[in-house]
Amino acid sequence: MYVDGEGERAIREKLGTAGAEGIHFLDNGNYHYVTRFFLERVVSPFSLLVFDNHTDDQEPAFEGVRSCGSWIRDAKEEMGDRLKNVLLVRGTDRISGELSEDIPVYISIDLDVLSEEELKVNWDQGSMHLEELEGLLKQLTRGKKILGIDICGGCLPEETKYLEDNTRVFQSLYEFIEDELCGEV
Repeated sequence: MYVDGEGERAIREKLGTAGAEGIHFLDNGNYHYVTRFFLERVVSPFSLLVFDNHTDDQEPAFEGVRSCGSWIRDAKEEMGDRLKNVLLVRGTDRISGELSEDIPVYISIDLDVLSEEELKVNWDQGSMHLEELEGLLKQLTRGKKILGIDICGGCLPEETKYLEDNTRVFQSLYEFIEDELCGEV
């Protein structure tokens, strides 16, 4: 849930020269702050499209660390003029912000936006269905250049009774992105 300066250096080292492009699977929602490390690699102006049941725009509980709940706030502060705007989708009826029409978009998806009917995650969950998420992804990115996508969420590894649902949702999203958005990623 938290990473300090030493942890950030280790993550950057592990990422090596990997860019923001492509599809990145980040593990469960405790690690959503890893999105920030991919955003650092975007050098041109961009918009950020986030699907998440939480705003992730708050101060961390401890000074000097980044958290899974602060990474959007951190990105807004640290990206400067490169991050033009953020569109946060917390449900089909809970959308705030905007995307610029003429600049590329980076997409970050926290699966806690989905209902428990779809899969069980380690945070409180939204009410969206996978089909709705995929529909909104297609609608909101139509005609846009997609810089990269990351996906986090799902159950903790020791919660083996939920792994089948996790696998189904991750596979479905991967196939949807490949089929519907691949030309853009």
